[in-house]
Order: sequence, then C-alpha cells, then structure tokens
Amino acid sequence: YTNNTLYLQKRMGFVKLCLKYGYNPVIAFGFGENKTYVNLQGLRDIRLKIAKLGIPTVIFTGIFWLIPLSLNIRCVLSDPIEFPHIDEPSDQDVKKYHTLYISKLKKFYEDNCHEGDGKLILY
Repeated sequence: YTNNTLYLQKRMGFVKLCLKYGYNPVIAFGFGENKTYVNLQGLRDIRLKIAKLGIPTVIFTGIFWLIPLSLNIRCVLSDPIEFPHIDEPSDQDVKKYHTLYISKLKKFYEDNCHEGDGKLILY
C-alpha cells in the first residue's frame, strides 16, 4: 500500500520480443495505483510459488471490500526506449537491454514520483 513493487528482475521475455521484432518499449506507470486497494502481504513466498502455476493469489480490500480507497491515479508514459532490431537476440543481448530497461525505469520513477508515492521496489 505504501510502496510500488514490481516483479521484473527475472522477467526478460518482453525484452527478447522487443529485440526480435524491432519494438521500442515505453514505460507506462500509474502513480497512486498502490493506494486504490490494500493487498494483503502475508505468505509472500507461498503466493509467488502458486502464482508461477498461473493461479492469482491476490486478496485485496477497499471500502466495504469493493470500493477503491482512492481514485487519485496519475498515468505517465515515457518516451520510447531505443532498442535495436536483432533477429535472433542472444541471452547476452537480452540481459544487456533488460539492464538498460531497468535503469530507465528507475530514472523514470525518480523523475515522476511525487511525495507520498512511496518507494519503487524491484524483485
């Protein structure tokens, strides 16, 4: 609820697709989304293992369980991040551009967050 947690450190498939098909990714971030509902945080390790099976493990609550706590969301888009077109990207290419994407994401977050948006946490 107080921070923005993204699971991107091991998710590189989108980078490989961008390289293979010549796409330039754009960061889209909804600042304030973390304040719309409260997501229960217990049993994180178990929830992540179940999520790997394709089963969502989210329990969220708002006012009377359904109404969002806040609707104050700022949607911000970055400029496209320039990626080359590589027909068969190697693992090294994917890691290089994933690292570039993560660094651009961190800078984007720092440049666009306001007081009260919380920290960006990457897993």
